[in-house]
Amino acid sequence: ALLTYLRQADGRDPGSSAKPLSTLDEAGEWLFWRGTDGSKLETTLVGFFPPEIEETKSGKQVKDVFDQVSRELLMYLRFAEIRNTELINTFNMPVDTASIALYKDFDEGKNVYGGNADADELKDWIQRLSTPLVTTVDHWELRSFQRRGNALVHVFVPESTVEDGPALLRVQEETRKAIAPLEDEGVFA
Repeated sequence: ALLTYLRQADGRDPGSSAKPLSTLDEAGEWLFWRGTDGSKLETTLVGFFPPEIEETKSGKQVKDVFDQVSRELLMYLRFAEIRNTELINTFNMPVDTASIALYKDFDEGKNVYGGNADADELKDWIQRLSTPLVTTVDHWELRSFQRRGNALVHVFVPESTVEDGPALLRVQEETRKAIAPLEDEGVFA
């Protein structure tokens, strides 16, 4: 982020905030690293830019949008780019067009962007896919989801609990305790 700021202040093109990956080992280590708390895969947006395609008008448009989004969302997401045609093939991505994929540790695991070369559209797509459809969460994970956009929380309980008044009250109390730290921090109103 600091480098991007300095380049812009100096009148230069800030370029991409994505990590360039050129070998299978490097890509595997970067994309599938599990060094975070809970051994979770870091969500990463990857641009696949075959060299001969990147020079075309449509390739440049996709690359420009990817670079813009990588600078804007650098604090929330990891970014990488792959230009090696053989490596792009290894990831089962097209080599006749520039493409973007989101890798994550939930739901499908890999989603390929099929929208227009538009930064707002790409950011909306990322936001929609960055929150799991179904997961078990604690208040830290809820905070993380809320920072990416609105979070909808459902609490599922066995039918027998719903019919048992005291048990239902315990579930309600536990839910309140879990959400209280988020309310205190203003994550939920």
